[in-house]
Amino acid sequence: MRILILSTFDTFGGAAIAAMRLHKAFLKQGAESKMLVQEKKSTVQNVSGLDTTWFQKKKTLIRFALDRLEFALHEKNKQVRFGYSQASFGVDISKHVLVEQADVIHIHWVHFGFLSITTLEKLIATKKPIVITMHDMWFFTGGCHYSKNCLHYTHECGNCEPYVKRPSADDISHTGWLRKKQLLNTGTITFVACSEWLADTARTSTLLGDKKVLSVPNPIDVGLFHPIEKHNAQEFFNLSPNKYYVLFAAMKVTDERKGFAYLKEALELLLKAHPEVQDTIELLIFGQEDTTEMESIPFKVTSLGRLSDASVIAKAYAAANLFVIPSLEDNLPNTVMEAMSCGT
Repeated sequence: MRILILSTFDTFGGAAIAAMRLHKAFLKQGAESKMLVQEKKSTVQNVSGLDTTWFQKKKTLIRFALDRLEFALHEKNKQVRFGYSQASFGVDISKHVLVEQADVIHIHWVHFGFLSITTLEKLIATKKPIVITMHDMWFFTGGCHYSKNCLHYTHECGNCEPYVKRPSADDISHTGWLRKKQLLNTGTITFVACSEWLADTARTSTLLGDKKVLSVPNPIDVGLFHPIEKHNAQEFFNLSPNKYYVLFAAMKVTDERKGFAYLKEALELLLKAHPEVQDTIELLIFGQEDTTEMESIPFKVTSLGRLSDASVIAKAYAAANLFVIPSLEDNLPNTVMEAMSCGT
């Protein structure tokens, strides 16, 4: 069976990492797996990028800018700018040789100008079996990746208060919802959620309520993520063996959805109740951070930087005594699986 995995990125972001791990797992099992992305950054076999020339990369940048600009005209504020995708701009890959050769098309996170609603329709029109792995709520909402507790997706999107500056019954979220309703009625698609929470939520939506929705966790390489001697891991990061380390990780630490504000509040309450632990506990962070936010933490904070090497990430988990994930909405992040696999 020839499998084609579609993803905007091959190395950037949790969804891309999960898609890449699945691709590697298929290859390891002897499956004929190939991956098509916007621009290849990895050196992994059977991964192809659409953008190979300067001109193609410029066109991609323009599509991305148009994709963001379309929503910017409606966005509630800049904090939600990257939490919503209207998917009006994309590349038609329905005639791409990899698509034509594939027996199964496996779609992952394909936003930021890679695939649009229209180009998704053209893929469905090929009549090839399609599997969509949902890394967030986008496929059953009007356009948001996470609904911020809004339940409009359970009947009909519109009046989008969490994301739109002037919500109305026929706002941009309603338009997006109608376009997806038409899209999802044009073919037979198997939907996969990476967590039971997302699968259950999708089943309550009007767009996917009558569709086949499965729950399949992301794969993880236990050869990379496994228990490591804590002393050695702490030594690697030049950490004292006499402290209790709390680890927090996110691609963007200050993303409201990741719940950093609640971690900060919890640490403040802990210090108030037990002032004697002031010099015992230390917060470790890896990911993109905000220096100002870090200065307000009542404990010492050590930044491990932006980590991309799996072996170094595994050491970060091993160095910690506790891994915390105070996310408000999340779809079984890779970090949860990785930390558990490392025994933290």
